Amino acid sequence: MEYAMEYHPEMARLMRKAAAYAVHFKRPISLGMLFVVMAKEQNTAVREWLIFNTPVDMQTIDETPSPPDGFDVGEAYVPCEGNVITALDLAAFEAGKDQLVRPIHLLMGMMQVQESHVARMFTEDYNIHWTQGVKDQLLRIQKAKDALDEIDAKNAGRVTNEGIPIPGGQEGKSLVPRKEQTMKTRLRSNSVFLTSEIPGVDLTLKAAQGKLEPVIGREKQVARLISILRRKVKRNACLLGEGGVGKSVLVEALAQAIADGRVPDDMKDKIVVNLNIADVVAGTKYRGEFEERMKKVVEELKSDPRIILFIDEFHMVMGAGGTRDGAMDASNILKPALANGEISLIGATTNSEYLKHIESDKALKRRFQDLQLPEPTNLELRRFMVGRRAGFEKHHRVQITNAAISAAVYLAIRYLKPLGYSVIDAALTLIDGASSTQRLKKDGGSEEAQEAQAELNTLKFEILWWEREKDSAQKVAQLAQFKERVAELEELIQKAKAAATAGTEGKAAPKQDDEVVIVDKNEIERELTESRDIPVQQPQEILLSLPTKVNETVVGRQDATKVVSGLLKARDLFKVEQPLVSILILGPTGAGKTWWSQKIAEALGITLERLDMSEYQNSSSIGKLTGGVPIYVGNDQEGTLTEPVRRRPYLVLLLDEIEKAHQDLYSLLLQVMDYGRLKDGHGRPIDYRNVLLIMTSNVGALEVSEKAMLFDSVTAEKSESETREAAEERVRSAARRTFSPEFLNRLDDILVFHPLTPTDIVGITEKQLAPLVKELSDAEGRGINLTIEKPVIDFLAKGGYSSELGARQLKRMVMNNLTVPLAERVFDNEFVRGDNVTAYLEGSTVKFRKD
Repeated sequence: MEYAMEYHPEMARLMRKAAAYAVHFKRPISLGMLFVVMAKEQNTAVREWLIFNTPVDMQTIDETPSPPDGFDVGEAYVPCEGNVITALDLAAFEAGKDQLVRPIHLLMGMMQVQESHVARMFTEDYNIHWTQGVKDQLLRIQKAKDALDEIDAKNAGRVTNEGIPIPGGQEGKSLVPRKEQTMKTRLRSNSVFLTSEIPGVDLTLKAAQGKLEPVIGREKQVARLISILRRKVKRNACLLGEGGVGKSVLVEALAQAIADGRVPDDMKDKIVVNLNIADVVAGTKYRGEFEERMKKVVEELKSDPRIILFIDEFHMVMGAGGTRDGAMDASNILKPALANGEISLIGATTNSEYLKHIESDKALKRRFQDLQLPEPTNLELRRFMVGRRAGFEKHHRVQITNAAISAAVYLAIRYLKPLGYSVIDAALTLIDGASSTQRLKKDGGSEEAQEAQAELNTLKFEILWWEREKDSAQKVAQLAQFKERVAELEELIQKAKAAATAGTEGKAAPKQDDEVVIVDKNEIERELTESRDIPVQQPQEILLSLPTKVNETVVGRQDATKVVSGLLKARDLFKVEQPLVSILILGPTGAGKTWWSQKIAEALGITLERLDMSEYQNSSSIGKLTGGVPIYVGNDQEGTLTEPVRRRPYLVLLLDEIEKAHQDLYSLLLQVMDYGRLKDGHGRPIDYRNVLLIMTSNVGALEVSEKAMLFDSVTAEKSESETREAAEERVRSAARRTFSPEFLNRLDDILVFHPLTPTDIVGITEKQLAPLVKELSDAEGRGINLTIEKPVIDFLAKGGYSSELGARQLKRMVMNNLTVPLAERVFDNEFVRGDNVTAYLEGSTVKFRKD
């Protein structure tokens, strides 16, 4: 194999940027420097591969310092390290004699220079070794990227009479100049009347007018669909895929291909018409009326062989128009024409509806060739999103960056796909919601309008969720309720925008280019967090700061926090089909089990959902956990164990006093702890893999009581650590007697919370008093400087703790002895802004003096 002798212009730009790095940082050009420059370059094949095929931390790379904007090395000589020359030689070898050397080839060369830092990073840190498979993967991504760039280049600058871009069109001319006159009747809304009463939407005409969203990708599926439609017989396709996978979009892509002339000659005059089967049924009251309409539609299709009929939700033709008195439904009217090849039809439905309705009708099934549409790959989804970007930018008047597109794709796949969302719908909804929110902020929307926008974005995800559910009365009711609320919110937002516009009347209009509203990666992440309550902060940052954040507000539980932090780090490193954490906390009341769990949730930035298990002592109440089948009116409720996780997949689920629940609970928990999934009462799988499952119990509490430990230390003459260990072992023995081995063996750990020591109580008291002192001294508040003497703290700590209740009464002790008396003095104006006040102890009373 011969070497490539020339470099692509991309390489010239790459080397110039690397030279700028080298001169700015006063170092020779290195492979590491070249790698950072390549990785930071947006919209390239190298970056695509790193983002979607490797665990490389792109955020760290993007935050790497760069030379100032406009920094140029001019004609300065910049030396290179020796392995740079080696990598360039290998890149030329990989490119071959017929190609120019490109950055993708340089990356291949870098990975083969084994002594370099870049090669070691891939092999040692990420376990990615140079193989033919890696090379093929890189070349495929580069080829796909080149194809996308070619499409973008063809689409640039081509407009219709309406100024709307049309792929492949000529300026001022329609691609199908007079096709609208070749059919019966067309309306300005692009409808074509298949009969005198039934309108269908002409997708081909809309495509020619540039009114369809551009579709990039799915070329193989479009080619397969064209192949089916060109058959002599059985030229009917049934598109199968889950909701939101892009079945209707594929038909639009076909219509666009016909409008652009990118189809075989015998397909160039075809007309794709979308028919809503509900329009055929609407208004039919008497027997035979529906059959007459449907037959007219079939006759019209027979008379014009150019028409390709598209019916979405195709399973609805089964039974459509049929009645109990023997009238034929739509499917029986269509079958003869479909069998003879007299009409051509495309149906679209989900796999479950196909199995339920179409598969059972063998006569209808054999008239169709099914075409499965899988979820798009990462690269296909990104290409699709790039194609849709212009539509969102025009609608919201924003600029969406490449980083925002990549973030929407990554977050949809990483966080929303496991929850059952279609990645296409999820990514589009993230972009749409973030763009709308940014535009509203720029337009000066009120706080009420911004809250309405946040609720609207959340509701859109709820609608996506319910649309993929099986048909049921509950689904219809929920969707109707959500869509009614969506209409209300959209009206409120529009009024807010109108009010903001009216408020600027008479003022100088801002220039269009003064402030461009940018939608970037951060806006997409914020949209996901606000709409789905999913934290997207880097896991490493969260886990590293977890112990510090928890220990700032919790006293005496450092060991427990360390255990949970370690478990979370292990789960982040090694993904398993289980909850993030499954632990059982044993200890007496008032030991801080619930408080500690709450602070864990706050440190992780997620919600805590607490269930009091004493409410589930009977077997009949266990059905409430999953939302059991209703046995009487009003009992059709969502599961208390499943619904919080379905709505907020990232949360701390606290099952308090679990020993009081009925034994049937444990069969549910075994499923959760084993597989990370549980089906609710509606048959929906709920994902628990991002849940921290914390269970608390008072089992064995007497074994760690102060009296028991004191007796143990005196009679057995044990040290404090030996006493604590012995007490813990007795508690664990009590747990083994109470809980089944199957349950205990599935726990990640069992934590024992000992009673709080006097030192712990003093520390807790100080932490409770700190916010009070800070709030009172706040300059925007009262502005009073409060000092609390040590005897006061000791007095409150001693009175706020008991061996029976733990520290539960500490808050009341502080309130009665400090907060209330001080508030009375402040409201009587004894203490005013700027005063220095000291709280001191006199006998058993807390008193105050002005210093």
